[in-house]
Parts: sequence; structure tokens; C-alpha cells
Amino acid sequence: MTTAHREAARHPDVPTRTPQPHVPQRDQPSAHAGSLNETTHGHPHLDDMRIGYEWHARRRAFGMANGLGLIIMGAATADFMGLLPQDNSEDVRRVVDWIDELIAHESHELIQLSKHQSHPESFLVFIVIAAIGMFMLRNASEDNAQYHEAFPRLTFRYPKERRRSMRIAHVLGVLASIAFMLIAFVLLHMASNAGWPMYLVEGLRKTAIAIGAWVIVYCGCWLGRCNVKLYNFSSLRFANIYEIYKERKHANADGIPSHASIREKTLCDWDMNLGRLASIIAVLGAAAVAYLDGTRTSQFWLPIVVVIVIILLIRLAITHYAVTHFEHIDL
Repeated sequence: MTTAHREAARHPDVPTRTPQPHVPQRDQPSAHAGSLNETTHGHPHLDDMRIGYEWHARRRAFGMANGLGLIIMGAATADFMGLLPQDNSEDVRRVVDWIDELIAHESHELIQLSKHQSHPESFLVFIVIAAIGMFMLRNASEDNAQYHEAFPRLTFRYPKERRRSMRIAHVLGVLASIAFMLIAFVLLHMASNAGWPMYLVEGLRKTAIAIGAWVIVYCGCWLGRCNVKLYNFSSLRFANIYEIYKERKHANADGIPSHASIREKTLCDWDMNLGRLASIIAVLGAAAVAYLDGTRTSQFWLPIVVVIVIILLIRLAITHYAVTHFEHIDL
């Protein structure tokens, strides 16, 4: 009779424990092993923050890339539909005429589509696909805003080696996309000279643009996530400047004095407004080139490109100054 059985006979009301054999404990792998987690300093909550941030960054990358790619593929699909037999149905013609009048009215008669479209149904398909792509972009933008509001500041940093490798991958992805589109344009130009149908060549050309744009946007959102300081700077566009003043008037928050936070918020607002201005100019310029024959000259689109480049350079300078002077804390 073992000791456990004797104790059970002496105290019947006390439950017995079966002795367990001793198993030597193995060394468990650290949850923070690897270069990616070197900046968490052994704090599990920082690692959880990084995992959640990467999940959000991947969602945003797919949402933005899929939305933009779908809009361009809508235009490509409309070109491919030009290869189908013509179907000038009266109902389709009536709907297309109504959409044409709506576009002309909203643009104050600036944009007027052709009244002699060989495939008016292709325009309807483009409108539907483009609308779905715009909804996807809107959802991705709202999701990004909600994440910024929930996590206005991230307190971890990626190691320098990791940031360097992601920057290199970002540049290589963009260069590969540009090279792919240029090669596709050259091959399609040769195919057009060989007698390929115009609608097929235009559809393939826009498909190549959609693929290249998808890769560029995805690389920018996913591989660009390593710049956590830029994320913290961008989060200030969702902040209330008066709340910042009230909360940080007599104290420092996250190591940033109150007056510095207000200055950083002001720079963030300027950066956001310049980004919106560049987007508006780009969209209006693209619409003018697409629908106004008189604007398809270098005298029109070249100044637009120069203005957009200047605006982007100013944004880059503002961002660099803000990140260098206000987001200088490595946790």
C-alpha cells in the first residue's frame, strides 16, 4: 500500500491525487524570437500590437489594390466587349443616353460623350465595375480611418535590417511593375501594327496597366508599413487639435510636448490637403484627356503632370520634416 492509499484510508473525505511522473520541462521557444520582434523589448502587448498592425496593413493593401485594379479592369472589359457583335437595343440606348445627360449635367456640359457609340452596353458594364471598385476603395479608406482612431500611436519599431529589406523589396516591386507595363506596351504596339483588332489591343493595354497599378499600390501599402513613424504622423489627421491642446497643455504625452503636437497636427493637415489637391487634379486631368479630344496634347497634360509632381515633392518635404523633428523617439 502506497502512502497515497494510506492517507485515503485515514481521511476518506479528502480526494486523493494520483502521483504524476516527473517530466523534465523543455525550453520553450521564445515568443519574441527573430529579428522582427527585436524592438518589442520582451513586452507581449507590443508584439500583439505589431501583429494587429500587420493584419490591418495587409487588409488595407488588398483593399486599395483590388479597388483601383477593378476600376481599370472595368475600362478594359468595356474595350473587350467591343469585339462582340453590335447590339443597338433601344432600351440600352435609352439608359446610355440618360447616363450621358447626367454626366453632362454634373460636369456643367464640360464632358459630353459621343452620341454614336458602337457598343453602348460596354459603357454600362464599365460604370457598374467602376462603381464596385470605388466602393472597395471607400471601404478600405474607412477601415484605415477606424484603425487610426482606435490606435493613434504605435509604440514599437521595426529593426533597421527589416526596414531596409522592405524598402528594397518596395523599390524592386515598383520597378518590376513599370518594366512589365513598358514591355507590354511595346509588344501591343507591335501587335497593333500586325493587324490585331483595336478593341483587343486597347483591352490588353489597360489590363497591363491594371496589373502594374495593382502591384504598385499593394507594395506601397504593405511594404510601406515599416515606417511606423509615418503612421503616427498620419494618425494626427483624425485627431482634434483642441483635444490635443487640452490633454497636453500641462503634460507631455508619448514624449512629445504639447506645442510640438499642435505643430505636427498642423503639418499633417497641410499634407492631407495637398494629397487631396493632387488627387483632384489627377482625376480631372485624366477625365479631360479621356473625353475631350482637344486636351490630348502634350501642352495640356504635361503641365498637369508637372504640377502633380511639385505637389508630391512638397508633401514629401513636409512629411520628412515632421517625422524627423517630431517622431524621433525610438521605443
